[in-house]
Amino acid sequence: MTETARLSRFAFALHSIAIDEGKEKEYLEALRSIDSHFLKHPEDLEFLSSYSVPKDTIRRVIDESFASPTLANLTSFLKVVSDKHAFPYFHDICQLYASLANASMGVREGIVYSASTLTSKEIKSIEQSLSKRLGVVVELEQRYDPSLIGGVKVAVDGKLFDGSIKNKIESLRKSLINGGNNNENRCR
Repeated sequence: MTETARLSRFAFALHSIAIDEGKEKEYLEALRSIDSHFLKHPEDLEFLSSYSVPKDTIRRVIDESFASPTLANLTSFLKVVSDKHAFPYFHDICQLYASLANASMGVREGIVYSASTLTSKEIKSIEQSLSKRLGVVVELEQRYDPSLIGGVKVAVDGKLFDGSIKNKIESLRKSLINGGNNNENRCR
């Protein structure tokens, strides 16, 4: 079994639980919160991934750190992830679950590329604008692309919305070239 297939099984299992409980979005938010915590505190992820820490210690830490009164199966899920030594791949499991949950909830995933870091408010504004334009709920993941100079470029469902300065400069360049050709034809 490939690593992707193994990780997909974790995501599918949690997604099934979330559907049964009617809490797909809540589990998604919890996973993203935990993933964000691990990005800020990689030592915690390293601890939970360690083969040298006894399982009962890891299980106790999971109970103390991630217990949720509204998501009863979250800690059980995290314990299985730990028991199967999959915590080093937690981010991947989180992304796989997000794709399953979003597809099930009718949310379209996309990527917003920018030359600088966008605030969560700016990302929400872009998501709302695209959601209205496309008639579906859009969630965006941000990626850094310094070649854009400024502005943003968004990819959703195979469509590209390019509001970058790089694109505007290129459009202006083409317009000037075409305009120059058109003027030459008119003068003759």
